[in-house]
Formats: sequence, C-alpha cells, structure tokens
Amino acid sequence: MDLTEEILSQKITFMLKRERIGYSRAAFAERFGVQHRSVRRWESITAPYLPNNDAIQMLDDLNELLDKEVSRTVTNVLTETKVLGRKPEVNLYYYAGQSVYEHCNPESTQYFGFSNAITREVYDVLNMMGYVVHIHAHVF
Repeated sequence: MDLTEEILSQKITFMLKRERIGYSRAAFAERFGVQHRSVRRWESITAPYLPNNDAIQMLDDLNELLDKEVSRTVTNVLTETKVLGRKPEVNLYYYAGQSVYEHCNPESTQYFGFSNAITREVYDVLNMMGYVVHIHAHVF
C-alpha cells in the first residue's frame, strides 16, 4: 500500500516532534499509555496507521512546554547579563537516565529526556549568542 504524501508528512512530523522533546518511542508510549509498537506504527513510512488526536495534542503540548522552558531559561541568562554587565558563563546539566534525574531532582516528575532536550536547545541558543556554556553530565 502506497501512503500519500500527506500521511507520510504527518508521520515524519510526529516523529520529529517526539524526538525534539527527548522522548524515545518507548518512553512516549509509556507516558501516553499505549504499546511501543503503536508509536512505531504511527511513525513507520510503510504502515497505514496514524496517531490519534490525543497523542498529537500531547506531543504539541510538550513541544509548547519545551519552547516555554527554553525561553524562560534564556531570559534568565539575559537578565543576569544585564545585572552583571557582562556575559556570565552558563552551566547546564545533562542526565544519563531517569534514576539519575530523579536522584538530582527528587521533587520533579519530569522525564529525563525532556530535561535533556531543554539543555540541548538552551545550549544551542546561548552558544549562537556567544555565551560560554558548560554542560555537566550527571551519570552516577
């Protein structure tokens, strides 16, 4: 069965949005409450399955949250720059897994991959703006 260009575009867009927020297929399936193979089928260019509207909405909501968190973090750095009168060196954190993330952030229920996605995007923005950015890996 040949899939239409529109369906292929929807599948690829879904996959790119999922990857952007740092979720593996398995992690997204667990969070959304579906089987891993469902997410694999939604993204497969050979399978006719598309994600349901709830999955698409959840993905869009998480991407919007990612944008807000990146914006908030960059704004904080720009505010600190104004206060100091110079660009500060920026420290960001990257987590090796969920258990490491939970150990370092016991109050958070966030998925470690999402936190790492924020780190990646903040790093890219600040690096392009000429900031010195250090990434600290938490690996325990």
